Amino acid sequence: MKKGLLITVAAFVLVSESRIAVADSTDDAIRRLEAKIDVQAKDLNALAKENAALRTRLNRIEGTRATSTAHVAATGAAAVSAKQEPSHAMAASYPVKAVPAVAPPPPLWNWTGFYLGGNLGVGISRNQFAQGTCDGRDSDLFELCGEAYNPSNFGASTYLGSHNGLGIVGGVQLGYNWQFANSPIVVGIEGTYRWADIKGDHQNGFNEANNDVIGFERFATKTNGIATIVGRLGIASGSQDRTLWYVTGGGAWRNTKIASVATLQESGDFFTGAYSGSVKNWGWTVGTGVEWGLSDNWSTRIQYDYLNFGNKSVDFPGTECDETPICQNITRTIDLNQQIHMVTVGLNYRFNWWR
Repeated sequence: MKKGLLITVAAFVLVSESRIAVADSTDDAIRRLEAKIDVQAKDLNALAKENAALRTRLNRIEGTRATSTAHVAATGAAAVSAKQEPSHAMAASYPVKAVPAVAPPPPLWNWTGFYLGGNLGVGISRNQFAQGTCDGRDSDLFELCGEAYNPSNFGASTYLGSHNGLGIVGGVQLGYNWQFANSPIVVGIEGTYRWADIKGDHQNGFNEANNDVIGFERFATKTNGIATIVGRLGIASGSQDRTLWYVTGGGAWRNTKIASVATLQESGDFFTGAYSGSVKNWGWTVGTGVEWGLSDNWSTRIQYDYLNFGNKSVDFPGTECDETPICQNITRTIDLNQQIHMVTVGLNYRFNWWR
């Protein structure tokens, strides 16, 4: 039993010593850890001081570099400027090539304004004739009126034939255009006078078998003057394109001269006649054309016009003679139906008044 007690006491003492050893060991570990922490804190402080010193040096270096860069830039600019300003001798030796000037855009085109111009072209006339009155047609001596132009001998028809005339026309025009603001619509008025040389002729034959009357009459026309007063309505294509499409309409006047010579034979007897007259009257006209702007004041155009003067009774006096010869003045009228077609080119100058 003593032996067991001794063993128990020995075990307790051993455990106690072990606890003391463990406690001593733990304290040592804590002291070593605290020592390491102190060392690391000192190292961190030293690193912070070194970092601050490096930052200060870096700021100084950057400031010095910026100053140097500015100095170099100024020096380089001065050098370049000095190179770009050669001496007079160098300028004479090495001429500088001039920079080509850029042409300004063309001005916006507007059709408003007064204009004056000329035109030249071709005219075609269509002329239809019919017999009117013929004093002396009941005379046995003067057969042209008594037989050839007596409607009772030819039924109701008094048609004397027709012909076309052809010739040159040319003249002047004066007008005014107005283009609405911010719009392609153009309206205007124009007056023209054209000298003309539109000529044509035809031969009309007759044969009245019952009275053995045969013969012919040759008619000729010459239109030598044409005038128009028209309104214009157009559409402009654009301010840069300078093109105007337009139509016209209004009144037309013409001066046309008429002449004829006739020969008739009846049962071996011959009769002749010569007649002349002129007609000046108003009719109507329509047309269309295209005009192009050449510059700020000049434009050119091409135009078609149709003129209709209706059926007009014309005094057509003359003289009839037989083969003796015995002659008599004859009062006669004929009906002339005339239309004219014209195609002309023109050139206009537009003034700067009231634009």
